[in-house]
Amino acid sequence: MDQIEFEKELKRECLLEASEMLEETESLFLKLEKSPKDEDLLNKIFRLAHTIKGSGYAAGFNRLAEFAHVFETLLAKLRTGEKTLNKDMMNTILKANDTLNQFVEGLKEDIDFEMDTNEVEKEIEGHLSAPNNAASEPQKELTPKVLPPSGTPKREPMDFAALNQKVKNFEETMKSATILTLDDEPAILELLEIQLSSFGHKTVAFSDGVEALLYLESNKVDLIISDIKMPGMDGITFLKEVNKRDKGNTPLMFISGAANRLDVVHALNAGAYNLLLKPFNESILISYVTNALRHKATMDAMVELSVLNFKAYLLANRIIKVCSASEEADATIKDLEQILNVISTLTNHMLAKEERVEDDEVA
Repeated sequence: MDQIEFEKELKRECLLEASEMLEETESLFLKLEKSPKDEDLLNKIFRLAHTIKGSGYAAGFNRLAEFAHVFETLLAKLRTGEKTLNKDMMNTILKANDTLNQFVEGLKEDIDFEMDTNEVEKEIEGHLSAPNNAASEPQKELTPKVLPPSGTPKREPMDFAALNQKVKNFEETMKSATILTLDDEPAILELLEIQLSSFGHKTVAFSDGVEALLYLESNKVDLIISDIKMPGMDGITFLKEVNKRDKGNTPLMFISGAANRLDVVHALNAGAYNLLLKPFNESILISYVTNALRHKATMDAMVELSVLNFKAYLLANRIIKVCSASEEADATIKDLEQILNVISTLTNHMLAKEERVEDDEVA
């Protein structure tokens, strides 16, 4: 999973969980209208708003999170007794909940969706700034408002087979990687193919940088090995174009027979993983390639861990939310346990890789 896919997955999980939470708030508000002093209901609604705020910021939905924070502030005043719920405030709370629903649904259709929440925010600010006279006035009768069902789909089951396959893929890449080679000398491309294939790796060879970029538009590779000085597009320019496309997720190692100190500096500043001087022997080439693949596997594992940690965070909040429903709570806890097991496995792989790299460097 690369950075772009990670961001999409994070946003998708955030919106799916937010939809489920908001679906639950509808039933909670119906109960709250009938029992406005029920502390347990207020605490549950507050936790839901707080979770939407936190996951919204984590997924990059800052405007959604900011509105949830304003909503959360009013709920916090109610649960601490600083404010007393009355009919006008209840209407504002329901309107705020509807606004959150519309915001989330809009983002599910378009992640760049923007919603004007100023009117609702002004109402909330008005309640926050007004003196709390409701305690000394007779409580106004609250008329229950029946909200239509949101129709939000239930949370999708976790695909643990796919997660465990990703863990295996990190190890398989070390044994059999796809490596793009780029050099204007056919003899070098042939030598790279012979030496890399003898260790189980597959190569796709190019003598022109533009053709290599066209290939990368629809194909993924685990590593790129490129010459620096080539006619047409040179290696440094090629590396910069690759990084524009995949945000530096694919490591690139340079080989060169005429590199000077300035070339090395430019290569490393452009984001090259390493530079191997020609002529090179097979053992040095494989050592460099292995370390580059270990680095990529470590970075991929860290991105996957970030996604799983976010999912674990959502599941932990879900456990709190459904603690009164033992059957669903048990199923959610099992999901969380399996996610944490995958996190543990990935972490162990990552640490083992880093230890081997350090051992090799010492040797």
